[in-house]
Amino acid sequence: MTLFEITKFIHILSVFIWTGGIIFTIIVNRELKKYMDMMNATKTLSIIGKSIQLPMRISLILAIISGIILLILRKLPILEIEFYKTSIGKLILIKYIVVLMFVLILPYHSKIGKSLIKENDKEKFKKLRNLLIFIGWIILILSILAMYLGTKIRYGF
Repeated sequence: MTLFEITKFIHILSVFIWTGGIIFTIIVNRELKKYMDMMNATKTLSIIGKSIQLPMRISLILAIISGIILLILRKLPILEIEFYKTSIGKLILIKYIVVLMFVLILPYHSKIGKSLIKENDKEKFKKLRNLLIFIGWIILILSILAMYLGTKIRYGF
């Protein structure tokens, strides 16, 4: 196996773990709501979330690092401003922005999650929970968009 193939494997596996973790959380959340009241379902999901948070964050970091290494291995002039005026350069720039957006949103998502499990007021709890779910969906959509852009960058040209 070449370095490119190993890096590509790590990149794809990491992206699958990251995105799969988000989808898993959404599915578990929906199922828990069927069998538990909202507060207990959220607290249970919080325990599950804490147990998968580290592997998901590691996979996200590996996906980002391996993605950058793949660009370097493809010998793309990513440090040159003129490169970003090309079609592939524009796609890569958009992907940078999309990934940066969900990386910047993640700490906010975690902060809301920590506040949520401490909240006792039902109305505040419900608002925080809805915000947490909304942000989770944004992170999922941005993650899928990043995967699409990665595929377009690799195979679209």
